[in-house]
Amino acid sequence: MTKSGREGQGPHPRRRGQGELEVQVVGALRQAGGARTAGWVQERLGGDLAYTTVITILTRLHAKGAVSRERAGRSFEWTAVADEAGLAALRMRKVLDGEADREAVLARFVTGLSAHDERLLRDLLAQGPQEGKTDGMGVFVFLPLVLPLTAWPVARLAEHHLHPRVATWLLTALSGVLAVCSTLCLALLMVVGTAQLPGNPLPDGWSDPEVREAVPFDEVAGKVAIPALIAVLVSCARAAWRHHRVRRSAERALAGLPATSVAVLPDDESAYAYALPGRRNRVVVTTAMLATLTGPERRALFAHERAHLNARHHRFLLTVQVAARANPFLRPLRTAVAYTTERWADEEAADRVGSRRTVARAVGKAALTSRGAPSVTLAGFASAGPVPRRVAALLRPAPAASVWPSLFTTAGLAAWAAAAGTTVSALASANSAVTLFLILKAATPL
Repeated sequence: MTKSGREGQGPHPRRRGQGELEVQVVGALRQAGGARTAGWVQERLGGDLAYTTVITILTRLHAKGAVSRERAGRSFEWTAVADEAGLAALRMRKVLDGEADREAVLARFVTGLSAHDERLLRDLLAQGPQEGKTDGMGVFVFLPLVLPLTAWPVARLAEHHLHPRVATWLLTALSGVLAVCSTLCLALLMVVGTAQLPGNPLPDGWSDPEVREAVPFDEVAGKVAIPALIAVLVSCARAAWRHHRVRRSAERALAGLPATSVAVLPDDESAYAYALPGRRNRVVVTTAMLATLTGPERRALFAHERAHLNARHHRFLLTVQVAARANPFLRPLRTAVAYTTERWADEEAADRVGSRRTVARAVGKAALTSRGAPSVTLAGFASAGPVPRRVAALLRPAPAASVWPSLFTTAGLAAWAAAAGTTVSALASANSAVTLFLILKAATPL
């Protein structure tokens, strides 16, 4: 009975090793010419393989990067990425990564090659840097760090030739975008630099040569970016916190005064006036400042400060202040926006009062006695911007309130140059971010 039963079962199929199975699975998927399910692979390789075994092999191949998968309903469809030679190379790489002394293993491997194989390996190594090398982020990753230099002449042209409102919006947007791009650049470099540090929490694949080759001068740039980014984040946080603290301190100082739109402080020695934004926008002015001005000039002062509040100029000033902390090359834009916001308020006050000369007189008188606003991110009456230039501008006819100047003018050339520089910086940052993301994704083990 026992003998006849064994004869009925027939000979057992030969047990295939893991490496052989992986090669057969990859070969079957490559012959398929498209995505296939695990059940299809099981049928293709023969019924002796369990479905769970096929899933395990496919999962291992996916972790090695030899196959890709896409969800199809409740299961996956698999596609071959590497061929049999690529799979063998992946296995060799895995064995090498598992050894402590890579140099010794490679040396023994090379000495064991035949003369033909050694010559072939030398030829492949000689061709490697020119062929098949993936282009990384390249110098594009450094562009956002230095492109703010191009904003310096743009700031000067915008101050002189654009309407203050247009100049403020343009320069603030320029500062914000360039600051974000340069910070993103530092973050990308920091990722590469952190991956090279011993004991870092990042995946081991992020320190592979393929990742480091994506950044020029990766050893220096990556490690320098770590303290640089920390300094940028701390500096920006301090600027934002100082703005918040000054506003809260000013509001507490005014808590005992009547809740009116104008807060008059009884101070006969310090002359100043500034706009205090908040839930109740208020104009803060001292009795010393009011004593300096005549009735029409006081109306000009209040119109000026209300223009700051209505246009939310503190947001522009805070943006350029934080941007200058993120990239010191943006400091000229911070100075320019501080001037253009004052000019914007001057023009609004002149329209409200109906006399440009009255506003000019008020600005000139206040500048002789004012000590300025309590913070660079709060707009004062005569605290920011060269006062003689503001007075001279008020004594000239009102500037044209065009939304966007023509390209064939000096102002238009400045505006379009700023837009082009900002676009290049944004595209360079986006290119670097997407490139590094794809490289890190390919280097991350599942």
